[in-house]
Amino acid sequence: MLKKIISRILEGKNIIEIAAELNIPLEEIKNKLGKLVPDDSEIYTVFIDGASKSNPGPASAGIYISGQGKEYKFGKDLGVMTNNEAEYSAFLIAMARLKKLGAAKVKVYSDSKLLVNQLTGNFKVKQPHLRKLFLKAIKYIPEFEYFSIEHIERKYNKIADALANDYIKLDN
Repeated sequence: MLKKIISRILEGKNIIEIAAELNIPLEEIKNKLGKLVPDDSEIYTVFIDGASKSNPGPASAGIYISGQGKEYKFGKDLGVMTNNEAEYSAFLIAMARLKKLGAAKVKVYSDSKLLVNQLTGNFKVKQPHLRKLFLKAIKYIPEFEYFSIEHIERKYNKIADALANDYIKLDN
């Protein structure tokens, strides 16, 4: 069933359309896309942000990870890309780092409505350049025992936002 849901998302359908087409309750689809929230201290909390000046322009990623009693703060210059590409890149960098850390349970926060809503199946992935990044991103999700992603306002993403802005290379 999960393969059918993901293939429909890749076709550009949102989860409401998929629920109607497959005659499945919306909540069941949401449960298949994200497991129930675990109640333990093994969750890694992740704040990500991508930034691009001029859009497209100089871009960077900022990532803050907290878990297992440790904190990791880092940023990366991404060269030239759009803001949405930078948001996806921040997500991919964070997922790769979490796999290296051995994280099994992950809760991601991002101030990118597009990224969050595409990864949760609420928005279609229309742009071909983002579809490639989306395909890479969704491959990480089943690798975790628990995964969730949630949109937050920028004011709650200050650390990742500051890291991203610190790493943008501007030619002045």
